[in-house]
Amino acid sequence: MMHRQKGVSTAGWLLLLGVLSTFVLMGMRLVPAYMEFMSVERAFNAISDPGSKIKTPLAVRKALTKRFNVDNVDTINSADVKIDARGEKMRIWIDYEVRVKMISNIDAVVSFSKEVFIKHR
Repeated sequence: MMHRQKGVSTAGWLLLLGVLSTFVLMGMRLVPAYMEFMSVERAFNAISDPGSKIKTPLAVRKALTKRFNVDNVDTINSADVKIDARGEKMRIWIDYEVRVKMISNIDAVVSFSKEVFIKHR
């Protein structure tokens, strides 16, 4: 009498382990870039808070420089932040990309963007 085998073969386990380890590696390499962007978002949200006393482009850059230093943001600096102070609201935004080395000559490019408005008059 023949019995059917149940379960995953050794080759199946190795294939599954290879796929899972690829995703774990990708996660380990990409998480720091996303964590840094979360620090950038917190800095932007702090300066755009209605109770904030920051009303000039120079004050915005100084505040962002301090926040970026405290939060250990290395990919960008306050000079990379664009500020448009025309009109009643000041527009502050940044668009940037982070290139993360994955394996050998394979890189991942992650794009980030954040924009806030501050009433400055």
